[in-house]
Formats: sequence, C-alpha cells, structure tokens
Amino acid sequence: MIEDVKRIRLEELETQKQEEMSKHYAESRKLTELRKEYDELTQKENLPVVRFSVFERLLTKRKEYKEYMRQIKEKPRATARKTQILQELEKESGIIQENSVKLESVQRQIMYVSDAKTLSDLQIKPEEAIKMLEERGVEPVLTEQDKEVTMRERKYDSKSSFILVHKTKYMPEEGMLKTAKDAHVKLQKKIIINDNEYNILFGHERDTIHMSVNDEVASHSYGSWDDCTYAVLIPFEDMPNEKIAGAATVDTFSKGSIKLPKSAWILCPKSETKKVKACNPDVHVIGYEGRTVQDFSKPFLTQLGYRGENVGTSSWEDRESSEEFHKVMEQEGIITESHSTSHNKEDENILIRINYAVALSKLLKDKGLIKSKEDARDILKQLDDQNVGYRTFIGGLCEDSFLADEDRRRDESAIVANQKQAEIFIRKMEESGFTISPTYQEVIKRLGKVTRIGCNKDNIDEVFEVDENASEEEKKNIMELKEVFLETEDGAKRDDVFGDFIGKIVTDSILKQRDKDITIQEER
Repeated sequence: MIEDVKRIRLEELETQKQEEMSKHYAESRKLTELRKEYDELTQKENLPVVRFSVFERLLTKRKEYKEYMRQIKEKPRATARKTQILQELEKESGIIQENSVKLESVQRQIMYVSDAKTLSDLQIKPEEAIKMLEERGVEPVLTEQDKEVTMRERKYDSKSSFILVHKTKYMPEEGMLKTAKDAHVKLQKKIIINDNEYNILFGHERDTIHMSVNDEVASHSYGSWDDCTYAVLIPFEDMPNEKIAGAATVDTFSKGSIKLPKSAWILCPKSETKKVKACNPDVHVIGYEGRTVQDFSKPFLTQLGYRGENVGTSSWEDRESSEEFHKVMEQEGIITESHSTSHNKEDENILIRINYAVALSKLLKDKGLIKSKEDARDILKQLDDQNVGYRTFIGGLCEDSFLADEDRRRDESAIVANQKQAEIFIRKMEESGFTISPTYQEVIKRLGKVTRIGCNKDNIDEVFEVDENASEEEKKNIMELKEVFLETEDGAKRDDVFGDFIGKIVTDSILKQRDKDITIQEER
C-alpha cells in the first residue's frame, strides 16, 4: 500500500511542481518585460537638450522639431510610468521569491516522499491512505514494502497505549471472533473395538479468545501461528474490562466470544477482501499480498500509532515495557494471569474430557456394541489398552482445583474450583439418554466434593454411604470402589478404579436399556 500511496502523492506533487514552475516562468517573463520597459523609459527620460532656430523649426528641420517636442511632452508620463514600474517590479520580485520558496518546498516534499518507507513517514493514517486509494480506483493492499516497522517512544499510561492482536486460520464473521465452543468446533478421536475403527466427535470447550499485545504472537514449542491467514487488531481501550478474563503481554484472553468494535482491523488475503468486508461490514478490512499474514500485524499497528514490542515465549522482551503494561492493568483493575494457570483452562480440560466420555458412551450404545457384561468387560479393557477409555478421561471428576483458595472464591463461574464437574457429567449423560441411578449419582457427587485425594478415613464412610433401597449390584460396585480407596491413597490408582466404576455404570445403563427395548419388542 505504501508504494501506491507514494506514487499518488508523487504524482500530486509533480503536478503541483509543474503548476508552480509555470507560474514562476510567467512571472519571470513579466519581470523581464517590466525591466525592459523601465530601461526604455529611462532613455526617454534622459532626452538630451536640442536647440532649434526659428528657421529650422519652420523650414529645414520642421519634422525633427515636431518629434523632439512630442518626446519632451512625454517625459512626465515616462517618469510617472517608471515610478509605477518600480512598484510592479518590487511586487513581482516578491511573488517570484515566494514562488521559489514554494518550488523548493515541493521539491523537498518530493524527495521526502521518495525516501519514505512507511505511512507514518508521510504522516498519513491507514484509513486516510485507504480512502485516498479507493477514491482513485486503486485497491488498497499491504505488500512486502508495508512490513517496515515505525519506531515509537514508550508511553504506556492507559489502555489506549495498547492494541490486541489475534491471529487465526478462520475468517471472522458477523463482526465476531467466536470461541471454539460458540463456533461448535468438534474434536475427533479414533478408537478400535473388535478390529473395527470408529471416529468419535465431541465438542470443544474452549470459551476464550487469545490475543498478544502490540505484536503478533510468537510461535514456540506449544504452538505455531506462522501459517495463519487472518489477523484481527483490536484497540485495547475498546475492549470492556469485564470482557477480559486475564491480561498478559503474550496471551491476553477473553471471557467468551468477542463482538468487534468499529475501530477493529481485519487483515486478510487480498483475494478475500470483498468477502471479508461483506461478512464484517462495520470494521476496517484490508488485504495483503502473500500466502499468510505473518509479519504484517506489527508494522501495521505501528502505522496506527502504537509502539511495537517484541513478543517472546512468556513476555515482551523489553522488561521495562512489561512492567509498565502490568501497572496499567493494575490501575484498570484487570487481572493479569496466564491462561495456563487460570480456571478457564482447568475447566476447559475437564469439560472436554466429559464430552469425550459422554460421546464414547453414546457410541457404545448407538452401535449396539455391548450386549452382555462379558462384552462390556472386554470392550472396556480394549479401550483402556488404547488409553481412550474411562480410566484415561473420567478421573478428573474427582480432581481438586490447582487454584489457590482465594482464587476459588473469586469467580463463581469456575467449575473445578467450585466442584461442579460431577453434576455436569451426570447432566450431560442424562441428556444423551443414559439413566444413572440416584444411588450412583450421590456417590459420584460426594466423591467429587471431597476429591479423590481428600477422601480419607475420616470421611470415607460418609462418601460411600449406600441407601438401603439400593440394588445389590449398586451396593457391590460401590463397595468395590470403597475398598480400593481404603487400601491406597495413590491418586493414579484411585483414578483408575473410579474410571472402572464409571465404565460399569455406563455399561449397566446400556444393558438395562437394551433389556427394556427387548421387553417392549416382545410385548408388541
């Protein structure tokens, strides 16, 4: 885009230069003519004195005498005209001098524009540049020449000093950045049962949008964003504080999906500019040349007036800048924490595992894979051997939160910190058509409340208390679980036996439903 803007600006300056030069030449010609006239008038004014006799006046030099007298009469007019010309010469000299100054200024501007590397050098904002190009029928496009970063001084005194950068492979739509959860993204896992391969699809639970600050996210051992197609830039001041779940220079993340403010920018492939604008009519959109959006965001945000930083793996490389960022966040009352140590990440993990366990249970039921207890034991063992069974995924129902006590109380929406995961599992299973007996539900909930580590000799009887109306099968399964908890405090072993317990509950529910369906068929 910078090259197109420079070309247009240079064309304008060249036109201005030609106009000024034309004026200069015209005024110069006028000045020359005035000087010539002045010289001629001076000659007339300096007319020598000639004396004619009466005889010459009347006879021999009558013609010369008449001419001489005419010149004598014109001398006052010549003197008056010379005075007028002097005034005009002074005026014209001023005009020419002023014109020369303008020409020099235009010439300097031409040189400055020719040497400019960024829009900031031209003192033109991106939106102004886009308007300039569009008015002339030129499509605004970022090119390699637009990857030049404008260096700016640090002045971090409010949210307005920062801009958020989100890189993604998915085109924003409806002026929104949707979380994986809101976009209904599905995760997939392959399992093999009795030599047959099955694909299990289950919902993603990430309900956060992640953004770096004043730079694009750096790729590291945990992820790479170098091949992303889109970049979304959001002025931090236009992001409500209550929408920020956690602020960090390398990974600021939101609470839920984000409605893009009008001040936001979307960088996209130039071939998609019209489509992206149509899907996001209320925000700025600009295309770029190239396969990915890599290395366009930082230069562009500096053209918007922000200071560019260098994002590292865990922080900005500039320590003083990082410290000032945290001071501003503290002033704003915004929590500064990383996603990896937040309840959002903790809850996301357990909800994904619950979704998988529910999807696995539904597949076992819908495919009719379990027809007897022997089938159930065999299939559960096959799943465990592949590390895709209940042992692997469901132990988290009884996990304790890694958050500190004060963090637990801070956010009522936290799931694991407030021990809600067992209830969520039960609800999702019931929504998928599984009947879990009240006896089993109570044990699962109680164990979830005290956690697998918190279950000990002081509370174990209360945790595994069984209603006298429970079936013998229920009592047997619960007592087997209790015995293992009595024998060992090892968390991994308790997770395994609890996973087996959930597997039995699921397969029992499948078999009971199968028996009920068979009875209904027989009665018909």
